[in-house]
Amino acid sequence: MAITLPPLGLWDRFQGRIYSAHEYIAKPSPDMLLKACAQAGVSVDQAVMIDDSTTGCRSAKAANMRCFGFDEHGDGAHLAEVGATPVRHIDEIAKALGL
Repeated sequence: MAITLPPLGLWDRFQGRIYSAHEYIAKPSPDMLLKACAQAGVSVDQAVMIDDSTTGCRSAKAANMRCFGFDEHGDGAHLAEVGATPVRHIDEIAKALGL
């Protein structure tokens, strides 16, 4: 994430609030997402997961969390199949969230 988030301008915004399977039970378990929500003091229905893998999107679904499936070069159909809203660009997520 230290490689992918800075070019998008997201590293500084999310630093200190980034969760990784290196620290928690790996996806598709919802444990990491539930822990992140608990630590942030937000309910799952207030949270959003952004992931580029079916495993991550399944994790969001298991946590009952809204999920955007990031597929920059495809149509995201494989991510939609597991319950994510497919997007190709980060601006689509910002627009969907009203940011």
